[in-house]
Parts: sequence; C-alpha cells; structure tokens
Amino acid sequence: MIAAFITSEKILEAKKHLGGKELAVAIGLQSSNDLVRELAVNSTCTKFNFEKAASILKEYDYTPLTFLMIKPPFLTEKEAVDDTVESISYLSSLGIDNPILCPTRIAPNTIGQLLFENGQFKPPWLWSVTEVLKTSARRNSASRPRVVTSELKPEGNLDSVCPKNCGKCTSTFISAFESYNKSHDVRLLEGMNCGCQADYQAYISFEEDGIGKLSIADRVRDFLDGRLKDAPLKS
Repeated sequence: MIAAFITSEKILEAKKHLGGKELAVAIGLQSSNDLVRELAVNSTCTKFNFEKAASILKEYDYTPLTFLMIKPPFLTEKEAVDDTVESISYLSSLGIDNPILCPTRIAPNTIGQLLFENGQFKPPWLWSVTEVLKTSARRNSASRPRVVTSELKPEGNLDSVCPKNCGKCTSTFISAFESYNKSHDVRLLEGMNCGCQADYQAYISFEEDGIGKLSIADRVRDFLDGRLKDAPLKS
C-alpha cells in the first residue's frame, strides 16, 4: 500500500469492521535513503508519509510490514549492502523490527532489465544478502528482518534473472535464508563459505573502480542520455 493512503479515518473504519482482529499493512518503503528511493527506485513514498502511516497503524495496534529492496537499479553491490543496513537501522529507530527484504531480481520490461542488457547492473549476490543480515544483527540484535526467498528461485521466476552466487552454493544459501527466516539465528549464516566468495570480492572491487566512481545521479543521467540518444527520430 502507498503510505499516503493510510489515514486515521481509514484505519478507524477498518477497526470498526475488524474489531479485535489483527491487521498487518504492507508498505513498500524500499530504502530510507531519499536519493535512492526517489531517483534509483522512482518511488512516490516519502519518509514523512511513511512515518505518519506507521504511527497511525501503531496507534490502532496494527502492524506496518515494511519492504526494503536489496540493490535497487543503479546501485553497486557495496552501496546496496550499506543502504539496506542503514534502512534496517532507520526502521528500528521507529520501533519497526520486522522488515521484509527483497533482493532485486531482473524482471522483463523494467529499468533493471535495460541496465542488465547494457552490462550496467546485475542482481545482488547472495553474499550481499548474507552480509546485510550479519551486519544488521551485530548492530541491533532485536531486529528481525526476513528475506523473500521466492525472489531467489529461478523455477518460480522463469522470465527473470534472479539473485545468485555460483552454481555450487546458490541453493545452499537459499536454504540457509529459509532457516534464518524461521529462527532469526544469524549463526546459521556464519559458517557459509564457497570458493566464489573470492569472485564476489573481485566483483565489488570492479564495480567500485568503475561505476562506483560516479554519483548515483550521474549514473541515472548517463542512462537517460543514452536512451534518448538511441531513440528513433520521429518525422
């Protein structure tokens, strides 16, 4: 739901119909960083509206279910980890400790697909998802994020490019996330290892030495300039 649609009047009306039943309202915040949310994600959800909506829901003992993206378009792997960790901390400061993490898969007819085809963007590595969970747990043990593992399974997303590691360990990581979702025991992730971790670190360095040297605004501007340049002229 769009946060701006959540008002005291609407929630009070819901309370009248639901009585003592519990209600959880899903809100796609995606990122606590204004630049990332407004420019990279192109979201209309402002932090002001989000905080107002979360406050209203809590006032009526309802639960805001907040969705965050791990690696929105235009972000590097390192930026994605930092952004998600900061967003989880932001939610914790509001008393929201159950964020739902969505690693970005590349779906058809999206900006992500155009960037992917141009070699300018890839879905996050599962190493990055692991790093988000481990770092967040160290910062705040009360936080209980969950990973949407359905976004990681190619068999359920035949038209998309899903987040992954190498062919040897991807399924192992997905299973570990599913176990983590049930227990929130970050120790389940501490022993994860695979030779592709070296490839992951090399990819981070590659991004930071390349596109990472540009601001996000410049990346978006370069992308848009390229699209306009390649657009066919109309007579």
